[in-house]
Amino acid sequence: MAGYIFNDLEARFHIASGLDARTHLEILYHFSIENINLLISLRVKLYKENPKVSSLTPVFKGADWIEREIHELLGIDFDGRPDLKRLLLADEWPEGVYPLRQDYQEWDKNAIRDRGV
Repeated sequence: MAGYIFNDLEARFHIASGLDARTHLEILYHFSIENINLLISLRVKLYKENPKVSSLTPVFKGADWIEREIHELLGIDFDGRPDLKRLLLADEWPEGVYPLRQDYQEWDKNAIRDRGV
C-alpha cells in the first residue's frame, strides 16, 4: 500500500511514528499529496510478541533513519532492511530493552532520566 501511495499517487513521505498501545504496537506512516492538499496516514498494528513489518526503505530511502529509530526504541523488526544499526541509544544500552515500551524497566540503577518528564 505504501509503495502505491508513494510511487503511483506520487505522494510525499513525511514521517513514521511508532507507539506502544499496551495490547499491540503500532506504526503510523504519514504521506501527503500536496497539489490536492491531502494527508494520508497508514496504521499498521503489530503483535507485541514478535513485531515485524516489511521495510519501506526499498521503496523510498526516506524511511531509513525512522525505521532504525522505531526498531531501537520499540523493538519492531523491519524485514528486508540491510542494516538496523543503532542511531540514538548508547553503545552500552542492552539488547532487547526498548525505552518507549509500556513495560520498560530501568536497567541502569545509576541513571537519572527525569528530563522531559
